[in-house]
Amino acid sequence: MRIRVLAIFLLISVAGLLPAANSDPVAAPSATVQEHLKAFTQALLAHDYDRAEARWQQALDSEARTAGGALVALAALVEFMPLPDESLSPEVLRALGQWVEDRPRSAIALTLRAVARGLAPDTLHQGERELLLALAQEPQSLLTLATLLRFGIELEYDRARWDDLFERAITAPPYAPSLQLLRLTFLARKGASSEELLRYARRMAKTADSGTALVALIPRAHELVASRSDGEEYFLQHEVWKEVRSSWERLLLLFPSSAVYPAFFATQARLAGDNDLAEKLYARAIAQSEQNWWIYKAGADFQADELQNYGEAVNLYSKAIRLRPRLGSLYVSRGRSYQPLRNLAEAEADYRMAIKLAPQVSVSYHHLGHLLRQLPGRTEEALAALDEAIRLAPADSKLHLDRCLVLEQLRQNEAALRACSTAIGLEAPSEPALLARSRIYKALGRQKEALVDFHAAARLRDAAGKTPSESAQPPHSATDAR
Repeated sequence: MRIRVLAIFLLISVAGLLPAANSDPVAAPSATVQEHLKAFTQALLAHDYDRAEARWQQALDSEARTAGGALVALAALVEFMPLPDESLSPEVLRALGQWVEDRPRSAIALTLRAVARGLAPDTLHQGERELLLALAQEPQSLLTLATLLRFGIELEYDRARWDDLFERAITAPPYAPSLQLLRLTFLARKGASSEELLRYARRMAKTADSGTALVALIPRAHELVASRSDGEEYFLQHEVWKEVRSSWERLLLLFPSSAVYPAFFATQARLAGDNDLAEKLYARAIAQSEQNWWIYKAGADFQADELQNYGEAVNLYSKAIRLRPRLGSLYVSRGRSYQPLRNLAEAEADYRMAIKLAPQVSVSYHHLGHLLRQLPGRTEEALAALDEAIRLAPADSKLHLDRCLVLEQLRQNEAALRACSTAIGLEAPSEPALLARSRIYKALGRQKEALVDFHAAARLRDAAGKTPSESAQPPHSATDAR
């Protein structure tokens, strides 16, 4: 569970969403950012490019040294950069293409279309070319420079080239924390040691101007170090958590009305095993949040995973979905919370919506197949969903195990045996996979092999200190096996 929490934090912080320096990150910008972004998008869809660019520039100029200017730009980046399981609105994508066609020298248009292409390997170089064209038009465009730095990490720029872009971009105070977060990520990609990453973060935080958000670099550096080690245990170390907690507490004192910082703090408190603190911090973040889908999702994950409060989880996921209706993973998460509430029709609808939005993501098919396997008369549909999941992620052993169980239900034992053996061959054998194959061997009359798998499963169970399940009954004889 902690690994999944870690992945969420890395995704958000790499995207550059930590608030900017020299201002309270929520005190005025939240509503202003939403208003500017709404007006900008409306102008874009109306092909009123003069108004779109004017509104954009007005937002940046009017709040150039506050969080507002940076957050307008970053909010636009998030609005136009789809996450891996999110589809971009075709209407917006067409409007961006038309903008570039009509205004081929517009740095904003070129930058946003590059961002809209996303960070997929097959679009990175095309996006990079558009960003370089944008810089040729506006060499000091902060949005373009920051975006190119993000692309440069994925394109594995050499140190000199990346640092040159960084030095051009870092001159703008509102971008300092976000750019320094990118720099930490870049250094980690280039092989900097854990000690070097922590030393860099501590030095930047120590030398930063009073009242800035650069102290956020310390928790970020620890996240990067944790991603290289055992993420399940890293934040449980006393000295690590002491430094991380101290950094977040300092940020909350500097920016008491921020919703983002308590949410990030809560995420790391979960990693440290302090759920009481995490619960308080998520409640604070949600109470102070305005239109932040990720905060609702983080709070919902906590309610579902740690507190098993699935009703509240559904409520928070629904709020996130209202803000990010094209993000497939939100529907998967809400579907998973509907299931313990026995709202199975709603869960199925959410999984199917996730598939509609992102048909290339295997996890949605997996959850749909797992759900349908439990419903009377839906086993064939479950098998079809799992087959599609395996087509998309053929090396996922859990998919093959679930397929094995579905085939066992259908009494297709030979096919079930192949599926179970594939699952076991893809990674270290698990107790459920060994028990499933033991049952299938038994059904096929292969008593000796059934006993071998059964005893192997028992050894794994004993090593883990578990108690036998009801299905863990040994086959006693060849007659039983038949």
